[in-house]
Amino acid sequence: MSAFSHRRRAVLALAAVPMLVGIPAQAAKPVLRLVVAAAPGGGIDRMARLLAQRFEADLHRSVVVENRPGGGNRIALGEIVQAGPGGDTLLVTTGASTIDLAFDANARPNIVDDATPVALVAASQLVFLVGAKSSLRSVGDLVARARAAPGVLDYGSVNVQSTQRVAGELFKLATRTDIVQIPYRSEIANIAALVAGDIDVAIVTLASSLPMIRAGEVRPLAVSSAARARALPDVPALAEAGVAGVTLESWCGLFAPRGTPEETVASLADAVQRAGASPEYRAALASMGEELRPGSPAAFAAMLKTELARYREVIDTAHLRAR
Repeated sequence: MSAFSHRRRAVLALAAVPMLVGIPAQAAKPVLRLVVAAAPGGGIDRMARLLAQRFEADLHRSVVVENRPGGGNRIALGEIVQAGPGGDTLLVTTGASTIDLAFDANARPNIVDDATPVALVAASQLVFLVGAKSSLRSVGDLVARARAAPGVLDYGSVNVQSTQRVAGELFKLATRTDIVQIPYRSEIANIAALVAGDIDVAIVTLASSLPMIRAGEVRPLAVSSAARARALPDVPALAEAGVAGVTLESWCGLFAPRGTPEETVASLADAVQRAGASPEYRAALASMGEELRPGSPAAFAAMLKTELARYREVIDTAHLRAR
C-alpha cells in the first residue's frame, strides 16, 4: 500500500472521531434528582429509593436521591422550585405538604401553587404504637388511662404539622381525652423515643414501624384506616376498637416543579404506572406495609384538593395551631 493510501486512511479515521464521540454525548440524559422531604431510613426514603431503581431501569438514566427534611416539607419543595420546570428535579413528599398549607394559607412555597402533581406512589396506614413492655394492651386501655389522668399521657408524632399529629388530635376529639403531643423531627426518632420509654404512645406510618413491630420492639394497638392493614391482619382498625372518624393514611407522592410541560408530566406518570405493574416492585412495597394507589395526575390533583379542605376543617375544629 502506498504512503498516500496510509495518509488517506488516517485522515478519514480522524474525521470520524468527532462523529463517534458526539453520539454518546448527544444521547446522554441529565441525571434525574429525586428530592425527598424526609430523613434517611424512614418509609418515605425507602420508597423513594425503590422508585429510583425502577426509574433507572425504565428511563435509562442515572437517578440520585437527596434527602431534604424539615420546614413543613418546604425545604424540599424549595429545591424543585429553584431547579425550575425542566423535569430533571422532582419532589417525593407526603401529606405533610398539604397539612403545611392547611395550617398556613400563606405558606411559600406550597404544594398547590409551586408544584405539579405527577403520581400518587403509594399509601400507608398510620399505627398507634406502644412499647413492648407497656401495660397498655388495647385502645380501650389507652382511652381509660387517658380519661383517668387527663394531660398525663403523651404521644409522639412527626413535627407539629403532620398527618400523624392530625390523627392524634382527631383521636382526642373522638375519645374526649387529653393526651399531650410530643413532636419529633423524624419517625425514626419518634420510634426510638418510644422504645426508650420516653413517651407513652407513638403515631407513625406502618412503613416506618413495621420492622420494629416484627422484631417485637414495639406493639401496635390499632391502625387508622377503615379496615385492617394487610401487613397486620391481627391488629384492629380504630373503628373496630370503638373510635370512629380517624381514617387517615400517609401517602407518598411524586411532584414536578410548576410549569413542567404536560408531556413531561405524563411521561413521568407513565413511568410510575409501569413501576407499579412490576411484581417485584409491588412485592417490595407490600413488604414495607405500603399499598399502591394508581391513578392519573388529574386524579392526584383532585385528591389533594379534597384532602386540603378536610385538613383545614380538622384544624379549625380542634383549634390547632402550628407551634
